[in-house]
Parts: sequence; structure tokens; C-alpha cells
Amino acid sequence: MKGHATPARRVIAGAVAGLAMLAGAFTTVPANAESCVGPEEQRALNTRALQSKLMVAALSCRNQAQYNAFVERYRSELQQEGQALRQMFHRRHGGGGESRLNALVTRLANESSQQSLGQRAGFCQQASLIFAEALNGEAPPLATLLARAEYVQELHGYRPCGADPRVAGFGGEAGKGTLADQQLNGSR
Repeated sequence: MKGHATPARRVIAGAVAGLAMLAGAFTTVPANAESCVGPEEQRALNTRALQSKLMVAALSCRNQAQYNAFVERYRSELQQEGQALRQMFHRRHGGGGESRLNALVTRLANESSQQSLGQRAGFCQQASLIFAEALNGEAPPLATLLARAEYVQELHGYRPCGADPRVAGFGGEAGKGTLADQQLNGSR
């Protein structure tokens, strides 16, 4: 009976489709990795990446009190950057913006968690230095913390518009293509 799917074929087809969707959910390079962002969007993305890293540090490094103090001290800026990020995702992805943003936030937290598990001492020390700078004495502006924690721009997968995507930290080493190209080709 050509053209008619047997129950077994339907189960197999459903399983294959489910595995394909599941594989897509665990992709480490976001579909937007090649998208460039303006300075305001970059700041919002960097803020979210730093906040995710510090949130994981609160749990993994027992820095809950420092994290709570950080959030309290920078509440206004965190809310402003969070709103800018929601607007960016809504503008870029329409009705799918919220789910895309949630996926990014989840990926950032998972990557920070993996880093904390693999390099606990270094991860916790780095977080403690950020907390110390943010919470001791007069609080520097959030932009100052972001500038000093420049690695956060590598965490979210977006590059600033006008940046060469082949430069290390913005998608790969010069001459080796973008990070997405390197991952697709297995060379890193």
C-alpha cells in the first residue's frame, strides 16, 4: 500500500520529527549569531549576560546576599535594560520574541552553570570581584561594570554592527570564519 502510512511508520516519523526539534533546542549557537546589534541592544544583551552569570554565582558560590544587594543597587538600570531587551526581541521576532528571549536567558544561565561546574574556583573568584566592585563604596554605573567584564559580550552570540565577525570574541579568529562556521565545520 504505497502512499498510506502504517501506524509503525507514523510513530517512526513522529519520533524523527521530535528528535529533530529536540536537537534544535540544544544548539549552542543561537540562530541570531550572525545578527548585529546597535550599542543600546548590545548593552541590554551584555547586561542580561552579566546578570545571568551573577545569578548562577549566587547559587553556585553561595553569593546570594551579594546578588540580592547587586539587584537592589542596580534595580533601575536592570529594569531599563530588561525592557530594552524585550523590545529588541519583539521588534526582531514579532510574536515569537518572548519565547526567543526566554531561550536566550535559559541558554545564558545554562552556560554559566556549566562554567561554574567545570571551573568553580575561577568562576566564583570572578563573580566575587564583580560583586566587590559593584557593592563596595560608591557604586560605579552599570556601564562601567560591563566595560570591565568585556567577556560578557561573547556569551550571548550577537556582535556589534560594524564589527568584523572574524575577530576573536566576535565570532571567531580572523581567517577562520565566524564561530558558527567553525562549529559547522568542526574546526575550533
